[in-house]
Amino acid sequence: AYNDPTTDRVINLLVLSNLDTASVKGIDASVAVGAGSWLDGRIGYTYQAGDLLWAEGRRHTVAGRVGLRAPAGGRAEGWLGGLLSGAEMWAEFRVASGLPYTKLRNVGAGTIAPYVSGNVVEPLGSSTTPAIKELDLRVSKRVRVAGLSWSVFADVRNLLAFTNTVRVFAETGTTTNDLHRDRFSSPERGR
Repeated sequence: AYNDPTTDRVINLLVLSNLDTASVKGIDASVAVGAGSWLDGRIGYTYQAGDLLWAEGRRHTVAGRVGLRAPAGGRAEGWLGGLLSGAEMWAEFRVASGLPYTKLRNVGAGTIAPYVSGNVVEPLGSSTTPAIKELDLRVSKRVRVAGLSWSVFADVRNLLAFTNTVRVFAETGTTTNDLHRDRFSSPERGR
């Protein structure tokens, strides 16, 4: 039972929650490669089957990491060899399918998926949020200054500026809900 401040009445809400009873099974597979001390890479795939709604799991995920490394103190020929000596570059990526959720009847409540509460209009877990994509890059260089060894780096997150939608309105399946916005017009009470 909750007190509704807009009507000053007590309302009863049924809220489904995780009881840690999900039965999720799946497979993981990965491949690692390397070429000497200068190249290192790994790619992996995960498939999950079963009751993902309660486990908040993603059905498919592909992730990987690739690194290039120039040895420090090696034979540095010319200015380019000196610049690359002790430098590393790592790229990490991940693509994952959306989270399962259940669409609700649109009454303007503003319920955010993937969580479920309210008047469902489809079987549990029938809809999914959009897939996510991530690409990060880290470049570093080891240098010696005044007898000390330093590591200078640049860490770039979301290198390709992907837009990842991690939450949607459970009533519309999108990032907008006209009924919710009209009902709560002030920005503090909106999404």
